[in-house]
Amino acid sequence: MSTRTRVLIVGAGAAGIAAACRLAERGVHDFLILEAEDRVGGRICTKTFGGVVTDFGCQWVHGEKGNVVYELAGPLGLLEDSCVRLDHSLAFSAGSGLVDWATAQLFLGTLADIAAECAPGLSVAPGPAGDFFLQEYSRRLKAAGIDTDDSTLARAFFRWSRQTQDFQEGPESSNQPSGPGCLEHRDCAGNFWLRWKQGGYHTVIDLLTKRFPDASAELPVRSKVCLNKEVTSVQWEGQHQVVTSCADGSVYLSDHVLVTVSLGVLKDKCQTLFQPQLPAYKLTAIQGLDMGTLDKIFLKFSYQWWPNEVKGFGILWTEEALEKLQIDKGDGSRAWLQGVFGFHPTDNAPTTLMGWVGGQFARQMESLPLPAVLHGCTELLQFFFGQLYDIPRAEQIDRSAWRLNPHFLGSGSFRSVRSEAVGATAALLARPLHDSLGRQVVLFAGEATHDHYYGSVHGAVETGFREADRLANLLA
Repeated sequence: MSTRTRVLIVGAGAAGIAAACRLAERGVHDFLILEAEDRVGGRICTKTFGGVVTDFGCQWVHGEKGNVVYELAGPLGLLEDSCVRLDHSLAFSAGSGLVDWATAQLFLGTLADIAAECAPGLSVAPGPAGDFFLQEYSRRLKAAGIDTDDSTLARAFFRWSRQTQDFQEGPESSNQPSGPGCLEHRDCAGNFWLRWKQGGYHTVIDLLTKRFPDASAELPVRSKVCLNKEVTSVQWEGQHQVVTSCADGSVYLSDHVLVTVSLGVLKDKCQTLFQPQLPAYKLTAIQGLDMGTLDKIFLKFSYQWWPNEVKGFGILWTEEALEKLQIDKGDGSRAWLQGVFGFHPTDNAPTTLMGWVGGQFARQMESLPLPAVLHGCTELLQFFFGQLYDIPRAEQIDRSAWRLNPHFLGSGSFRSVRSEAVGATAALLARPLHDSLGRQVVLFAGEATHDHYYGSVHGAVETGFREADRLANLLA
């Protein structure tokens, strides 16, 4: 038994929902959305932790000018400045007490100057972006009379900086991101740290579907979402229609399929998901672009033990700290600890801290039971900040787990040294597949297909609109 629809959308994340909404607005209503998870939103994952609405995935609206999410939410007064910042109000510790703020500012200021002035150098720097930043950092500190080879703090601040710079990408190592590739990404001007006043990031789904602010104007999209539908096969050639099969045995026939799954899923399934196999240029794009992981760890305490003026705790990993904590890089049960680069209070829960861990360390953390993760976080907080504060054991813990979830296999895409070497681009990933009759039968959307807003919700939404407009024009 099969179901027939004009357009089939695979994935009910930001791109898939945006595409469906744009189709409905343009008068195309013969579509269905297949979602492998038991919820809508994709990497927008808003749920309750400690009795408070919490974003386990996308959290901030980054920028205002040219940001489609801000354009939807800002005029309605749904956003405000976040208290969580990765760039200021941090108490830094290397395990031997707090680092003097003047000392911290010396290193942080140098790093900030490099970031602000890096474009000309990065554009011609071959290889990893991390190598360029380290060379420039060492050069500028040496001019100030500091040798990074002799300063453990200088090296620790550089490591912390790279971890926070990579915070949107979550690469396996700092040697992955490409120098010139970094310049492809653009930030929207305006406040980079805007939070949702209530409802979390899932509110954007209500805005896209027009459920908010006027429920009577809601677009007919949610009723067309089929949950728990993991797609196993997309036969796109030779039958004058696309035949899409799911793990539960259901089959869908359509004129067009819009694939919005994550780059991580495409990497994992590209050799088997599409029949016939994808053309070489598409495989190059999928395999050449990279997928990173950034996870959050939430710790709820019975009371707020940190001062109100402290907006975060930055962990400086020195060689001495690694040795004292007996972290063996070959032991997955403890190696992940060095991937934690800080904890921050959450905006709407004064007794909750949010920790960050990325890359290969996030993958290791995800494989551990929650009690082991709680023990590790407690150990870190005690070691780095226990001299100053009476730190209780958290009474509740939860985490995101983007890398080991087979429906995501990472949290966001980025441009790596490999991307540059093989010529992998977002444009190639976004290019539609044509059947033997020349029809555009398989289309692609999602943050990884955006040429400069990759790794963002607003980028994903824009690609959903882009492909929906393409489809509406084809069907006109």
